[in-house]
Amino acid sequence: HEGRAERNSGLFNPRDWGCHLKIQIVRGAHFSCGYTFKVPKQTPAQNRKTYGDIFTEDGYGRNFRFEASFAGKVDPESGMIVNLADIDLWLKKVVDQLDHHFLNDDVEFFKTQVPTPENITRFIFNEIAKQISPKLKITLTNVRLFENDTRWIDYRIATSS
Repeated sequence: HEGRAERNSGLFNPRDWGCHLKIQIVRGAHFSCGYTFKVPKQTPAQNRKTYGDIFTEDGYGRNFRFEASFAGKVDPESGMIVNLADIDLWLKKVVDQLDHHFLNDDVEFFKTQVPTPENITRFIFNEIAKQISPKLKITLTNVRLFENDTRWIDYRIATSS
């Protein structure tokens, strides 16, 4: 593949490589919440069997951090794919629903879904996605929820099955 970039006056042309490029912006936020891994219709013994040591009747608190990734084309006039103020507002609306709440009791979605990290990540993705106007021509491509420095969950748009 040597020399391909040189054919384009020194600029990388993704078509030379059979691909295309998109700009992606990633913005993060954090929240603290309480929850318990508990299926309401199950007995404590059944929940303990399902969730093991992480099951507790009273629940516990955790600090989470998440990142939301957005892709789109750069607007030639503004030089941006989306205004960061818009992203910050979308993330704040999600954080406000989660921060300092006991998820099982305070958030409607988690009254029917166990607040596992997988479900929390799905919730964040869907809450952000429904705020994005189709006029913006950007796509929420991924939400990454960090449980800690070595474990995270990605919920993303799949490009193939």
